Amino acid sequence: MGIGIQQVHLEEDPARYDPKTGTVDYNRCGMPLIEIVTDPDFTSAAQVEEWLKKLMTTLSYIKAISKEAGVKQMLMLNIEGHPRVEIKNVNSFSSIVRAINAEEKRQIKLKEKGEKETQHTRAWDDEMGETQFMRSKEQAMDYMFIPEPDLPIIEIKADYLAKLKAKLPERPDEKIKKYEKMGIEKLDAEVLASEIVLAELFEKISSKVDKILTAKMVEKRICKNCELSQQGFGPSNYPV
Repeated sequence: MGIGIQQVHLEEDPARYDPKTGTVDYNRCGMPLIEIVTDPDFTSAAQVEEWLKKLMTTLSYIKAISKEAGVKQMLMLNIEGHPRVEIKNVNSFSSIVRAINAEEKRQIKLKEKGEKETQHTRAWDDEMGETQFMRSKEQAMDYMFIPEPDLPIIEIKADYLAKLKAKLPERPDEKIKKYEKMGIEKLDAEVLASEIVLAELFEKISSKVDKILTAKMVEKRICKNCELSQQGFGPSNYPV
């Protein structure tokens, strides 16, 4: 898809603020997490949704997602000529699409009226279907970052990366191509590769039973019992 990753860094989960009630939830405060920052390469809400689903599937293959912690998501969005707006409180794939479309329309209306805004943070209200102002947004220099003296610079060498890659499982997109070469339809191949446990189940059964028949049987059972991760992040649990 050609979406660049700008940086990946370690953080700690802060407390969760509820803009409706004004309460603060400290249950996840201090929990370590990794934040992935992409380049501004997305051009539509549908593209964002598709990329996130593929990312979640890939991360689930290497067991990099905790079911207890889940996944948090934050949007940065702006139309041409409008300052960047950060959007928080977005908790599902469907909400991501709605939040992007709603904020895009809001910014277009402001531009048409000739009104101007400064960079700020907004919260997504899923019930109202709109973003709401939270606070002004600082520039990077306002955070006054300083180097951490106890964290040394680590040189990651090519041979070390090669060893890590050798331990990684076959990627979802590689499995899809492999299944298609077996004669399995693309949609069925995508469903089978959507979770590593499904892929492993299919490959184990299909080693002894007709591959096409196995694919149809597993895919039909999955679609009967659940929907494919339409309402949230993280791997779905398919009863097979």
